[in-house]
Amino acid sequence: MDSLQSAPTQNNAGKAMTHRVGDASLRAFSDQVAARLGLRLGGSRQADLRRAVDALGREHPGGTQAAIGEWLSRPWSAADIQTLAGLLCVGETYFFREPAAFDLLEHELLPPRVVAGRQGVRRLRVWSAGCATGEEAHSLSILLHKLLPDIDDWDVTVTGTDLHAGFLDRAREGVYGDWSFRGVPELVREQYFERLDDEHWRVKDRYRRIVHFEQGNLVDPFVPGESFDLILCRNVLMYFTRDHMRQVLRQLHQALADDGLLLVAGPEAAGRGVDGYEPMRFAHAIFYRKASGEAAQSAPPTRPHALIAPPVQAPPMPRRAAARPDADAHLLQAIARCEAAIARDKCDAALHVQHAALLEEAHQPQEARDALRRALFLEPELILARSAMDRLSQVLAARRGHHRETAR
Repeated sequence: MDSLQSAPTQNNAGKAMTHRVGDASLRAFSDQVAARLGLRLGGSRQADLRRAVDALGREHPGGTQAAIGEWLSRPWSAADIQTLAGLLCVGETYFFREPAAFDLLEHELLPPRVVAGRQGVRRLRVWSAGCATGEEAHSLSILLHKLLPDIDDWDVTVTGTDLHAGFLDRAREGVYGDWSFRGVPELVREQYFERLDDEHWRVKDRYRRIVHFEQGNLVDPFVPGESFDLILCRNVLMYFTRDHMRQVLRQLHQALADDGLLLVAGPEAAGRGVDGYEPMRFAHAIFYRKASGEAAQSAPPTRPHALIAPPVQAPPMPRRAAARPDADAHLLQAIARCEAAIARDKCDAALHVQHAALLEEAHQPQEARDALRRALFLEPELILARSAMDRLSQVLAARRGHHRETAR
């Protein structure tokens, strides 16, 4: 394995110098980042690690190796964590991202809770975890105002949290450019935002007032507080190590009210080994409901789903395999809806991973593995899809071994 070659720096005489970070130091630094921030910096994120190390080296008079040596020799302060957050956190987001999920919230999942609230306590708590610059949290506020014409008579709060203080400053300002509105109808922008100039819009005060932003690290130990009716933690967990992903899923479970809903994205739905979530399957999204009481003890672990695919030619879909007779009607309907969605967009890796999870639950491991192969063809970096593929391959190998033993 090659050692890291940093960008050139200048010594006091103005001459360019280069510095190398040894493999051991680089691995130790990556491990420390994983321990403190939860971030997984292997695979496709190696380039991000290299850029961060280069940036730290440019700020140190002794160059990159000296900078990393110093970082590894001392405890990291809150300011250090913010420095790394600025170098490593991803702030890519936009309003009403994945509109199908918002449509489900508006028309199917939240209305029964609103009806129940009107008959009892008019209170809703929503958390946008890993909110980046706040587009998701503000989208949720707009949705809640649409659902609750009498929102002034309710106790409603949307909380957005993120590790990156700079992101949160932008979120509190509520000012956004055109890139944050991609795919959003112009009518929505005109109704819920005020124009500042030719390039910037601000969320109207009415929709900002129920949204609060706080700094927080999802991998820090959970401090019990008020419970949430809905948590969105999308496109966040996929950057974490597997152990931290499981830890955060457990902590999100603790933060949910009984019967509360969790929405994650990509392979983040891989909560295997985390009990207490009941999947709610829809064609373009899977929500997870917190089970309570005895249900929490028996709820199956969640499974991997989703991620957005690049625009490449997908391998052909095979003919649909017959489901096992013991697969229930709701599961078969979910498989049919998923396959219809794939027929409309064969290059969406998210749908292929969701298809694999449904097929596995219908006791079709071979077909599930084939679906994962299609997903990985489209998006090779889906690490949890690879894990699911490895596990299914082991299941099929064990089954073949059992059949050979039986045939003897």
